[in-house]
Amino acid sequence: MATLWPAQQRLCVAVRAQTPHNNGSAGRRRRNGNEPPRPRLGPESNPLRDVEKFQRRLTTTIHHAPTLTALRDIMAQYQGCLNPVHANALMVRAAALVAEGRLGARDMLQLPVLLPGLRDLVLAQLPHYSERCVANSLHSAAVLDMRDRELLGALADAAAAVARSGELTPQGIANVGWAFARLRLPPPPALSAALLAASAAALPRFNPQELADIGWAVAALRLALPPGWGAAWLDATRAALPRAGELGLARLMWAAARMGLAPDDAWLNAAWEAAARRLRSASAHSAASMVWAVCRLWAPTGGPEPAQLEALLARCAATLPQARAADVTVALMGLASCGAPLDGQPAQAAAAVMDRAASLLPSMSVRQVAQLLWAAARLRVPLDSASLARAASKLFYGIGSARANDLAMGLWGLARLGLRTPAAWGGVIFARVDALSRDFKPPEVVALLSALAELRLPPPPSVLAALLGEQRGAEQQLSAYAPRDLSMLALALARLHTVAAAAWSRREQQRLRQAQQRWRAVPAAADAEASDAAGAAQSAAAASGSAAATGPGFVAPAERPALPLAGAPRELREELLRASFHRLGSMSGRDLATLAWAAAELRLDPPPAWLYSFVGACGAALPAMAAPDIAMLVRGLRGVHPGPSLGRVDEFLATALARLGRLEREGGEYTHTRLDALMAMAPPPGSSGSNGGGSNARTRSPSPGRDSETPQLQPDGAQGAAANAAVNGSSGGGGGGRKRRSGQRIGAEGGLAASLDSLDSSSSLNGNGYGSDSGSGSDSELGDGAPRAAPDAAGSAAPLLTAGPA
Repeated sequence: MATLWPAQQRLCVAVRAQTPHNNGSAGRRRRNGNEPPRPRLGPESNPLRDVEKFQRRLTTTIHHAPTLTALRDIMAQYQGCLNPVHANALMVRAAALVAEGRLGARDMLQLPVLLPGLRDLVLAQLPHYSERCVANSLHSAAVLDMRDRELLGALADAAAAVARSGELTPQGIANVGWAFARLRLPPPPALSAALLAASAAALPRFNPQELADIGWAVAALRLALPPGWGAAWLDATRAALPRAGELGLARLMWAAARMGLAPDDAWLNAAWEAAARRLRSASAHSAASMVWAVCRLWAPTGGPEPAQLEALLARCAATLPQARAADVTVALMGLASCGAPLDGQPAQAAAAVMDRAASLLPSMSVRQVAQLLWAAARLRVPLDSASLARAASKLFYGIGSARANDLAMGLWGLARLGLRTPAAWGGVIFARVDALSRDFKPPEVVALLSALAELRLPPPPSVLAALLGEQRGAEQQLSAYAPRDLSMLALALARLHTVAAAAWSRREQQRLRQAQQRWRAVPAAADAEASDAAGAAQSAAAASGSAAATGPGFVAPAERPALPLAGAPRELREELLRASFHRLGSMSGRDLATLAWAAAELRLDPPPAWLYSFVGACGAALPAMAAPDIAMLVRGLRGVHPGPSLGRVDEFLATALARLGRLEREGGEYTHTRLDALMAMAPPPGSSGSNGGGSNARTRSPSPGRDSETPQLQPDGAQGAAANAAVNGSSGGGGGGRKRRSGQRIGAEGGLAASLDSLDSSSSLNGNGYGSDSGSGSDSELGDGAPRAAPDAAGSAAPLLTAGPA
């Protein structure tokens, strides 16, 4: 006789003790619909055969249980006689009933009662589990959302053991990977390595659904692929594409895009041929996934063909009534990452998808709202004012569940769509940013700081220290930033600086105005205050060598903040210069121009070695630079140029201006750009330089927007004129540098605006590139000293987070 399970031995004893030794009807008892017939054991019966027959019938009864209540009754009635197969069958049937979604509310209340018993039963029977039971129980636990740490850990260890032994089948490998991806829990390193090793050898034997599941799991969990695994997966999927169903095909294409693979033309052609055949019957979910995957897979070649995009969007528009919130956000994210401008029929379909997304706002999660805002800003398909306000409120009131990526995307979208959040929201936003500071990746930090500058919400020192201070992880150090991220980080810091300076300017204006009102109201007190202020002003004027502005009602202005950016870590300047020094050679022309402007605004004062390397990189990039970028580069480089003359820098400035002149003659435009750059370089007449005089000393021109931050008061009378002279004189540089008016243009059409619009480009997050910047935007103005990007500036970027099938 074969070895009996402990449950079988107990069942044999129980059956023999309770059943008469005859086959008559005297020992029969009434049974309910959930109780399988007990074996009738006679004197010559085989206990093992009869018990195994009973167990098979019990397994069948479990598989056909109509409700969770029936499963609970079976567990209670046969508690001591259930074997590993029964435990696995109970898990599978419970998951199937829940997944079908046809249970009543009263029956669903049994689920919290049933799950603890299932957990204990699986843990008790796990040492006797086969590889199939391990994979199926993990799959069922994911469907039932069982996140018990002990249960998942034990099942993961068992799965790793059977995977290393080679007993795990292709379906088992796919089920295990799918389970952890469904739970959004990274598997233990031992299990990840065992799954990838076991699947690499078995990929040719995977069917299309198993290939889609393992690919989706690897992409969703962001597992580090061993060498050759991606190529082997593409080879296996190429043959499986024609046989895949519409959902499996969508997942195959989505997984290839999410893993960052680069399929060849043969794979792409086979994928599109299969998609074209399945598109007519594709569901809303599959159509949205195909849109996202096609836009991502065809992005390196300039995006999908217009006919392909039109066919995909037509199917999305046809299935909009059945589309869920996840479907519309996935489709919009794909279109936003495509980079190709939409016009004609695709533009109308995108607008219809956006309208459907607006109607689904009440059912969206915080993450989906953030993705919708980002996509609307990238596609330049604005939401109506009511929907935009509703999306902003949903993002704010759900901020407690938002992740770092959600905050960066949502706030960036709100800023680019032109919504101005109430100042009272700042405290809640900053508290959540501080709590998630260790989760922000470099592109997310850049997008977040740029959005805060656009929303006029300068972060407090504690938040800046958390994002950019010494407590950052290795991947958050500036040395880990991509070249584009570094230049955009400097630009975001510069814009935050101008926002903080403008706030200081407004506070100073209010203080001076209140002081003058007090002087007018109380003449005696004003005389005493005026005499004290006049004495202080005369002392300051004697120290600086300038004429003092005195008189009744004069109020000395407060000193401006000394730090380039209030609250920024003090070592940030050195770290930014050091990190950018090693990235100069790999920066594009627009990145270099952006970095130069930001360095001037932040007053980084780089050393000569940095300047020499910078102009060397600019010289290599100059032939491919557009006129607006050259103008911004000249102005920024002029702002960071030190007082003593540096021959190499001067030579490059002359070369850049000559190149700008040639572009002006060839294109017949940008005349004001070159003139503006020349005027910024030329010292004003009668200036003796910033080093105390001398013909070789240069006068450092103020960087863009700096003078616009100084308070300008114009009260009536001579007292007002004296006060104005004192206020204006407090911000002037030595040597009488030329003043710039607030609102003066920087560069020409698009230099800074295009840099702002490409804020999230050419970096990578989770293995997905942002895409390349393209085109130039509209004029960039300085309002309150802060560069503002035009809402319609062009640029190409991929999403901060690439979303896939829910």
